[in-house]
Amino acid sequence: MPEDHPHQAKKRRIRHFRPIFGQSRLPAMAADVPQTGLLALVDELLLSIIDQIDSRDTLCRLAASCRRFQGLTEPYIWRTLLVTNGDRARSIAAALDIREARSSYIQDLSIRYPDHSKDGIQELNHFIVLMDKLRHLTIESPCPNNSEWKDDVEFDGWTKIDYTTLLEALPKALKELDIGERLHAFPGCMPSNDSTTRTSQPAFLKALIRQADSLERLSHIGGATQHLPRKYSTFDDDSARLRHLSNLRSLSLGIETMLLTHLQRDDYPASLCELKVNDVSWANNLRGGPEDTLRHPGRVLRHCTEVVKGMSRPVDLSILFSNPNTEQILSTIPTANIALVLQSIIDGPLRTPMYTLSSLLRSSNRHLALLTSKFSSKHSYIPPYMYGEEVPFEERFYDANHFWRVCGVNFRVMDDEMFVEEVKKGPKMVCTPCRERLGRWECFNAGDGSSCIHCERDSRIDGRDVECVYDVDTVAWGNEVD
Repeated sequence: MPEDHPHQAKKRRIRHFRPIFGQSRLPAMAADVPQTGLLALVDELLLSIIDQIDSRDTLCRLAASCRRFQGLTEPYIWRTLLVTNGDRARSIAAALDIREARSSYIQDLSIRYPDHSKDGIQELNHFIVLMDKLRHLTIESPCPNNSEWKDDVEFDGWTKIDYTTLLEALPKALKELDIGERLHAFPGCMPSNDSTTRTSQPAFLKALIRQADSLERLSHIGGATQHLPRKYSTFDDDSARLRHLSNLRSLSLGIETMLLTHLQRDDYPASLCELKVNDVSWANNLRGGPEDTLRHPGRVLRHCTEVVKGMSRPVDLSILFSNPNTEQILSTIPTANIALVLQSIIDGPLRTPMYTLSSLLRSSNRHLALLTSKFSSKHSYIPPYMYGEEVPFEERFYDANHFWRVCGVNFRVMDDEMFVEEVKKGPKMVCTPCRERLGRWECFNAGDGSSCIHCERDSRIDGRDVECVYDVDTVAWGNEVD
């Protein structure tokens, strides 16, 4: 638990985001003094000018010039706060204590600090619940992935922010919330065994219901799969429901989170428009070697299919794979000698789970997209992405609007059985590059002179300039030899 704050809670007042103009003016004794320059303008015009200033330092200097400008500029100065160390947290707490109205000016608060600067962060606990105009909140505690805990050093970087009461005490105004449990655990730094304190339990959703009238976007990761609490199998009559978040439009969920089970049980609001599912928890728990890696994309796609089947009104779905290997696996062109072996490993044809899910969504006029996370630099990180770390970018490799195309390659001539049968009614065609390259006879093409799969893949993915030149083959379909 965080330390008790030394300041006593103050009596709440009715506050306004805009300063009360009568309170921001000069004292009555100076009211008759002629004002020139900017001070001759009415407050409404001055606010229009201040609204164009994007430099925080300029706003602070303007606030320091006189009491009138201080009253006008403070709502802009305090609108967005970034706290990266305990000293800054103490300074902010002291300033908020001096003038209570400042708490109402804060709309975006980010608390992101390293372990060596944690002392003083707890000073903010008292004031967060007073920020009645808060719209965006980010709280980041030191991550046990960091170097200071890699050499069997006891983890002592528990957050200084009191999460146990934060959600219940927050003003009913949040529009976006990102919350998740860490994915990396080790002896001395294990998740709580008390399931009632975990975000995968009903108490978490019950706390979220306080934000039902304002919350529009929710992101949640439940934590490492091997440390998840037991899922509750049924809803109690008095259980909080996801459908109670009546303004929720966007959900981003880890595939392990209990909230995804709510969707599968048809518990979600009518306002929901889009769902993104990420596989990071499952991917980090792969332990079965290459075969487990090959099965992984199909497992994710099949699980998402079961979720969509349980939804009476499906929504647009994006699946974010944390490992670019998924992109490589789903764009594989298995040759005849390994195709059957591969199918036995992954429990069926390679891309069939993707087509099944895409077709299911299309039947409800909804859309499927598959994405992968990539980093610009040679370094990679796992969530949560800490302050100063590179955040990966998302790259789309499948879009249901181009049903048979994966990673820019059209797989219809391999995966669409009915289309393949139509192609086989014509003469067999093999392009020169396929015939010359390793004696390849498996030239998958549409029989109309367009690029075959192999040449299209080499051109688009490998960056090779390959041109298909066809000859009509004299070998009958199914009698190819190397």
